[in-house]
Amino acid sequence: MRPARTLPIRLAPLPGEALDSWLEAFAERLHTSIFDLVRSAGVATRWKTLRGRKPWVHHLGTDELAALSMVTGASAGTLAAMTLDRYVGTGLVPDRSARGGGRTRWWRELTGSRFCPRCLAGNGNRWMLSWRLAWSFACTHHHLLLREICPACERRHVWTRTTPPPGSPDPGDFGFDSSRGGAPVCTFPLAEADIVPLAPEEPVLRAQHQINATITALLAARHTGADLAPLQQVLDDLHAAARAALAALRTSTAPPEPITAITHSLLAPDGFPDHRYHDRVAHVAFGTTAAHLMLATGPSAPDPVITDWLAHATAGGSKAHLSRLLAQWDTASPELQGALLKRIGPHLGSAFQLRYGIATSTPRRPRSGNSTTRAASVPSLFWRGWALRLNPQGRFDPLSYRQALSMLLQIAGLGDLDYTAVRDLLGLPSASNVVCSGFTKKLRHSGAWEPVLAALGQLARTLDEEPAPIDYGRRRRWRRISAAALDRTAWRAACKHIRYRTSERQERFAQLHLIELLTGSHPYLFREPLTLSPALDGVDYTAFVFSLPSQLSAHLHQQAQTLLRRLRIEEPVTWEPPFDRVGTIAWPGPHPDDVRPEQLWALARAGLPRSEIATRLHTTSEHIHLTATRHPQLWTRRRQHGRSPEPVTERHGTALLSEHELRGYIDQGLRPGQIARLIGCSHQRISKLMVGSGIGPRAPRETLRGLDPAWLREQYEDNQRSFTDIATELGIPASDLARHARKLGLAIRRGVAAHQHVLADHGGPDAFSATIWTVFASRGAEQRITRLLAIPGHPDLNRAARHLGIRKAILAAQVSHLERDVGVPLLETAPGPDGIRLTPVGEKFTQEALPVLAILDRAGDDTGNDPQS
Repeated sequence: MRPARTLPIRLAPLPGEALDSWLEAFAERLHTSIFDLVRSAGVATRWKTLRGRKPWVHHLGTDELAALSMVTGASAGTLAAMTLDRYVGTGLVPDRSARGGGRTRWWRELTGSRFCPRCLAGNGNRWMLSWRLAWSFACTHHHLLLREICPACERRHVWTRTTPPPGSPDPGDFGFDSSRGGAPVCTFPLAEADIVPLAPEEPVLRAQHQINATITALLAARHTGADLAPLQQVLDDLHAAARAALAALRTSTAPPEPITAITHSLLAPDGFPDHRYHDRVAHVAFGTTAAHLMLATGPSAPDPVITDWLAHATAGGSKAHLSRLLAQWDTASPELQGALLKRIGPHLGSAFQLRYGIATSTPRRPRSGNSTTRAASVPSLFWRGWALRLNPQGRFDPLSYRQALSMLLQIAGLGDLDYTAVRDLLGLPSASNVVCSGFTKKLRHSGAWEPVLAALGQLARTLDEEPAPIDYGRRRRWRRISAAALDRTAWRAACKHIRYRTSERQERFAQLHLIELLTGSHPYLFREPLTLSPALDGVDYTAFVFSLPSQLSAHLHQQAQTLLRRLRIEEPVTWEPPFDRVGTIAWPGPHPDDVRPEQLWALARAGLPRSEIATRLHTTSEHIHLTATRHPQLWTRRRQHGRSPEPVTERHGTALLSEHELRGYIDQGLRPGQIARLIGCSHQRISKLMVGSGIGPRAPRETLRGLDPAWLREQYEDNQRSFTDIATELGIPASDLARHARKLGLAIRRGVAAHQHVLADHGGPDAFSATIWTVFASRGAEQRITRLLAIPGHPDLNRAARHLGIRKAILAAQVSHLERDVGVPLLETAPGPDGIRLTPVGEKFTQEALPVLAILDRAGDDTGNDPQS
């Protein structure tokens, strides 16, 4: 074979022309065949391949492009852009280099080429490369629908000229080897084929313009190396909607008016009789135009009329079919899937609404494989505050309702779980069947399903993005947590410190409450032998938790925190997600803070049961119980008899009471101390006023006969007042009062302990914290606290003692005394660069102690300046 040489004739390719069309025109100009033209360039091919798939349409190698460029005079880049390789990597054509030959991303690959008859008539039968793309269905220049079938032979255009035209000169004159070939199968002039005209403003043409613009952007992005995903997603959405439109057209559901208009413009008012081939030009034109109309305002806000038609025509109105509808939209963008779900969401079942996140801002298909991670952020029983806000008027039993909410939260947004698997993940009893059709039906009837659905859907998304700071799954699995033991020695010491009576049964309740704090579960659901019987112990356990003093509640939290630290778990003891983790929701239940703790405990001190307290505060018993556990009451052994709840300051003035007013109080049976508290002065002044007015006190025997033993025990033992001070208030001799106290069985204090508490005249134990009252109960407390305040900043205790002018042993003993009274260290064991520092508890203690020292200082000044003292 002779070496290739440049042909003397040139033929410029048309813009957008396919390589095979240009080669055919070139061969016709030379009066030869494509086979001879290609072979003259040194491109080896076989006759069978030549007559079949025309490989140069798809790809030419570098050497082949260079050889063909030398023969024809066209650049290799221009020739490469005329093959379907131009679209490789965009998804518009298969990638032949991929394993298995690849496939197109949208529609099926065309076996031939579509064509515009008027374009062929105007350019001399030159074919465009874009006509080989399935997305090409209309000619935007001549405003007509493309053709793909020859009207004469009813076959696609796949033929290529392989023999010289009749009467042409010998190709050998131009350096070609002649070869033999068969006659064309069909010689019908396609430029004369019938057309389907389209109006310039037809939706079909607008859809083709959008497709062309997207393909141009795809090619530009591929050339610059930009991200193709957003542009491919546009075509994904159009393709998904187009397939749904073609499927809906096959049903008996009447299409909306815009869809009917498309079928009329395509001359198919009765639809398309042959639905086997969705790649036919009319099918692609209809589906793409319907998708274009549907998505004209964006995938997040599709046309509601067309969307409803596509959804319900395909599903046939069946909830089961609706739940599987998104499988047909698996390639659509999350925005489009979410918009579709919003339209069909109200018609889905409850479980599907929760799994698809219908009530969230962006509904989406459920995910799989995230169940264990989600379960680590979900307690066995839903958080109590959230359950309260989602419980409409307390219609649901709190415990079973919290179980149901936790199970629903676990399946929200997940598609690989059933309720049996959920119970296993959350550690709930296998017999638990709190989530059933009756439960969701009751929620719907109460009007609470929508807010519950919205809260759980949004909270599930939040927990997936930002997990809870507690690994509830680990706490359920680890026996050292799920069956934690109570430190009974520390518990008894804490009870003794505040004079709280405890028992073996209460210690069991304390252990169960400790585990409840750690696991977020309830003793009814604990494993044996820790399970609590609702019938035998349920009421008593609830009462125990309700009335648990704040000091013991803090103690149990401290035991729980200590256990976690021993296990090297850096987590809070308890946690509840803040309500602002979800958007605006019409909560069906009350807010936990709607009940004020002071109101609750005032009614509780009056002896009212929980149900009566709830009735008076216009809420539920669960709400009352939640407030009590969040704001426990400070424990005092007994309330002060006759003491007003608010401390009364002494009023100033020359005349405290007239004799008439004083006699009126005495006639009412009030003692001097009670009168003093009413008018705001000391009881000593009232006693002196009575003596000065000639109003003698009652006889000691009569006073002692009417004295309340509980009040006397409280004043002497709890408030640590001396017999002398109490007797002065009662107006009787101290010896008679001490003798009466011995008869009542009071433990008489001796020696140093017999003195009166320094804070007894400043409000008693109710006016101060338990720690402050305990610390100031012993003599020398003021000095010890003052010296403690002088220690911080010194490099060591030796320097601090030298600064105070005392020995180190004395200072260390006083600090130890304070730490023993408080129960925790007050100074850091290892001094830092700034010297000795207070511990966090020490900081808090000194903040509480400073105002008390100021009160005692003012009281000392007032006593020193009072001429009657």
